[in-house]
Amino acid sequence: MSRLLIPKIIRAVFLLIWYSANLGYPIWITGLIFFIFWRKRISTESFTPLELVFTLTVILTLLPLAINLRFLQKRIFSLNDNNFSKAKRVIGLILLISFISYKIYINSNSEKFRYIKETQYTSEIEIIRKNKIPEEWNLAFPYIEFRRMKKILDEKFDVFPVSMPSHSYILYCYDGEKWIYYKTDRFGFRNNDKLWDEAEKIFLIGQDISECSERSFAEEIQNELDVKVIDLTGRSENIIISFMKIVEFLEKDKSKLNLIIISNKSFLNIEDFWDKDLIDRYINTKSEGQNLKDIKSDIDKELNRYFLAKMNEKDVFAPFFKIYEDLYSPWGISELLKLPKKREIISEIDLQIGKFILTEIIRFLDKEKVIFFILIDKYNRKQLEEIKDFMEENGIKVAGAIGINDMRRKIIKFITGKEQKIQK
Repeated sequence: MSRLLIPKIIRAVFLLIWYSANLGYPIWITGLIFFIFWRKRISTESFTPLELVFTLTVILTLLPLAINLRFLQKRIFSLNDNNFSKAKRVIGLILLISFISYKIYINSNSEKFRYIKETQYTSEIEIIRKNKIPEEWNLAFPYIEFRRMKKILDEKFDVFPVSMPSHSYILYCYDGEKWIYYKTDRFGFRNNDKLWDEAEKIFLIGQDISECSERSFAEEIQNELDVKVIDLTGRSENIIISFMKIVEFLEKDKSKLNLIIISNKSFLNIEDFWDKDLIDRYINTKSEGQNLKDIKSDIDKELNRYFLAKMNEKDVFAPFFKIYEDLYSPWGISELLKLPKKREIISEIDLQIGKFILTEIIRFLDKEKVIFFILIDKYNRKQLEEIKDFMEENGIKVAGAIGINDMRRKIIKFITGKEQKIQK
């Protein structure tokens, strides 16, 4: 939700500056009224703490600037009314040219910066609910980040979920032409439910390398190699989440092989994710984590209740928001850089946490049944090579790969013992 709200707020702030430079107080007052109506949509649930601080700082900085416009004119700039009016028009013209230039840039990169509106997302879920869901199912969800899911559950459960709702349709991603969605199994993963009953199977864990495809990489392996594969991977998943999934859902007695895919996303910013109280529930020798299997049905009921309420929620201010969106949408500021921007380089603390979690994963699993595949990227090559060396020094099987296709080939080669191409 935050990634949809932030561009709107940034766009509104920039345009309020431009309009105020030409029209003055009436536009600032209009903007303030919209902000008051909009406050029900701005909450800590919709923002990370850093994003919330950034947004409030912008608002609290610019409003006093508008209120003291005349004071700045006379006491600071010492301009008469005529010259100050000209200065405002010049500022407005510069901003207008900037907006138009940026809009042209966005249009020329429309595929790269495709912006999917929240209304499209919601309507797609409604279509799935009406046309795709069997009578015994009543769930359809957007692919939701687990920290957001935890906030939804906090009132009733002291848990951190690591899977989607069970037996549900999940709206996963937009491939540029259509929405990709899939059905979840009994534990909320992208598998045929009957696979869990197989006596022996391969577990695929870590980063999802399906690349917004209608068929997951685990399905490709099964179809081409005739093996049973349970897919526990996730999009942009950090190594802590992967570890939690292993403890909660991986069946060691039925595991023939455990393939763990890691990349820069497995370690990037995990310092911000670290929660000692939560991790302590997983790292002792007799740990069963949070026992998520036992309370999965209760978690699913609460998520279903929450999303059904959201889908049926009547918003009395909807017409105002529609006008507001139509007024500002031509400028394309929704594609402005997502602020605040997160680090793209793995820090030393991220590395140390990552090594610790990798050690715990090996402690939990049979080392002989585990192999890690590392997707090396140019921005974090040094750090990922350090991770690879660390695992090799500790006797952990690991293979490096350059690019998704190279990763796929190496995984297939490891399973079969020979090179084999997967047909997508």
